[in-house]
Amino acid sequence: MYRYEMGASSAGRTKPLGLADFEAYKAAGIGYMEVSSTPEIYKEFYWDEVRRCSEKTGVKIWSLHTPFHPDTHNIANLDRNVREFTIKNYIEMFDHASLLGAKVVIVHPSSEPISDRDRPTAMTYSKESLSILAPQAQKRGIVIAVEDLPRTCLGNTAEELLELVSVDSRLKICFDVNHLLKQTHRHFIRTAGEKIVTLHISDYDFCDERHWLPGKGKIDWNEILELLESIGYSNPFMYEVRMRNDSDDDPERAKYPPLSEGKANFIKIMERNI
Repeated sequence: MYRYEMGASSAGRTKPLGLADFEAYKAAGIGYMEVSSTPEIYKEFYWDEVRRCSEKTGVKIWSLHTPFHPDTHNIANLDRNVREFTIKNYIEMFDHASLLGAKVVIVHPSSEPISDRDRPTAMTYSKESLSILAPQAQKRGIVIAVEDLPRTCLGNTAEELLELVSVDSRLKICFDVNHLLKQTHRHFIRTAGEKIVTLHISDYDFCDERHWLPGKGKIDWNEILELLESIGYSNPFMYEVRMRNDSDDDPERAKYPPLSEGKANFIKIMERNI
């Protein structure tokens, strides 16, 4: 038995989740799912059916990723109307997450690009939005995990992310290990570790986010496990790599690894073979 259990994001699918997706997770030995999709595809979801698929297969929905788009779904957008729309939409997503039995909802603190001039204002708006969302999530039994982001996005360092979540003690952190471009993993985990409640696992080249399978990039996975164990992390090891169902023969998706390869990759990490 490994210390962690594997989960995988549903990101990259071009249609709403259905029974075949949950059966593919079960067949691959993946016990947890993060429901993640685009704003457009989310509109087509039948949430009751997604819940039934989870219950039927036993694949648990650990988390739900709120939709994001710089101009329409962005809690730090300088346009008040966009922020208000995003907050309303996210509260609706909290309802869906609660229906699915999810424990965590992932929220991006901003989009990009953000200029140095606009950064203080964007920080203010992001914190205002998070302070509104936090009690709404609690009412539905949901924990908000604010994700670290790369490049000019807000939350691109442990310190800035901690400032964002400081507006409400109920706010936690989603640590995306392939988003760090300004700090080491050791610094981030040692600085923000007590707030980390969920992960996004993938690999990269330290130049930009890549969302590769672990082992394809430069992350030291033995170090990651050591650091996570040092803070007592015990929740799912949630892969955020675009993967396809093993039976998916769509030529457009053939470039993505199958779920079974993702599971084999997870085992290698747990056995310290990567």
